[in-house]
Amino acid sequence: MTTLSWADNSYRPPSFQTDSGKAVFVDFKNATYDIEYDLEKKQVRVIADIQLDLPEDGMPIFDSIANPTKVTINGNRVRQKLVETPGKETQVRVVQSQLPAGSYRLQVELPMDQEYLGINNIKFGKRTVNNKFSMSDSEDRGYLELYLPSNLEYDQVPMTLNIQLKGKSEPHQIYSNGQVGKVNSKKFSVSFPDSYTSSSLFFHLVDSNQVRELTFEYRSKNGRKIPIIAYQEKSWPNGDVIDSETSARMLKEAMQIAIATMEELEKNFGAYPHNSFLMKVEGEDSGMEHCGAAITGVKAVRHELIHSYFGRGYLPANGNAGWIDEALTNWAENGYKSRDSFKDEDARVLAAQPIYTRHHHEGGYSQGEAFVEYLHGKLSGKGGLVPFLRHLVGTKKLKTLTTEEFIEEMNSYYGEDLTPEFRRVVYAQDPISL
Repeated sequence: MTTLSWADNSYRPPSFQTDSGKAVFVDFKNATYDIEYDLEKKQVRVIADIQLDLPEDGMPIFDSIANPTKVTINGNRVRQKLVETPGKETQVRVVQSQLPAGSYRLQVELPMDQEYLGINNIKFGKRTVNNKFSMSDSEDRGYLELYLPSNLEYDQVPMTLNIQLKGKSEPHQIYSNGQVGKVNSKKFSVSFPDSYTSSSLFFHLVDSNQVRELTFEYRSKNGRKIPIIAYQEKSWPNGDVIDSETSARMLKEAMQIAIATMEELEKNFGAYPHNSFLMKVEGEDSGMEHCGAAITGVKAVRHELIHSYFGRGYLPANGNAGWIDEALTNWAENGYKSRDSFKDEDARVLAAQPIYTRHHHEGGYSQGEAFVEYLHGKLSGKGGLVPFLRHLVGTKKLKTLTTEEFIEEMNSYYGEDLTPEFRRVVYAQDPISL
């Protein structure tokens, strides 16, 4: 088997030993998912076809919350096992076959059901299905692995979803930050760019008769026409109907906030880095960001759109980079404040969680924001953080980023060594060699 060039090799976590051999994190080259929704049996079946590179001899790692019913490597059936990482930070699925380094075809079949997804993420009705890929960056195993066999967040993968509705059905439509194609009334395809990771994509399959939508064409500073789409289902998750007047008001308010925020962000940080902004408007004040998309309450629209620059403009390579996203987003959301000092007792290990940790540190919202305020004040003589972040968004657009790279970029931009400040604050009592 020929060893190839490993594009995402520098970001993958270290391999580790298990009872059955060495488990190795891989590089997905592409992934195709055939997803069949059986509207009569109220079941969903997934077949994943993944081309991957194994960078060293060992057992390939992938992940899925649902237990696969069948796994093959190059057409040969293999076993897989759910395994804890050495520090028990998370779990992953490990193919139970020792393989030489090289390129392989991994195929995985599994169900997607309400038992582990919950009624709000997949719900069948009479001739309808409602499937929303809700994710969370604050919980372990909270990304695409909830729904489909996937890799960890370090890996950028071109992905395609082939959607098939089986049985008699009402008209359906797909909201997504991918390119949606409609083959016929029961068959769709959604393709995502090769920059996307397991936390990037947004997907919602829904009965066309159960949504309201508002659109606006925003003219970007670079001349592009950027569609902004706000949509809402006609009922709350508990089944209560949302009257048309309430829905219209919420969609209008969300749209007004999005337009004003995009104007501000383009002024401060440069042209919007995505082709569109899609938001599913819900009643909660919180939300979840994706690349150029979000599930959001009206009050959270500003926060989630800022994430299209910070966290989904560049992309965190691991859980120890996630604090940057929330720190910068909160700082921008709250008015670009500065402070003169940062107390050592407020320092947290924002970027020094155990190495296999997949979610961000919750301190990014508070201590992280305070540290950004401190850096903005410290660097005020050099223009503060805004010009640097404009530079960062431009140079790292849709590229993965670690905390260490963030520090290096900042040191280079300002021409001074800020590493001691990061050691003191985001690594706290557990600094690492940078």
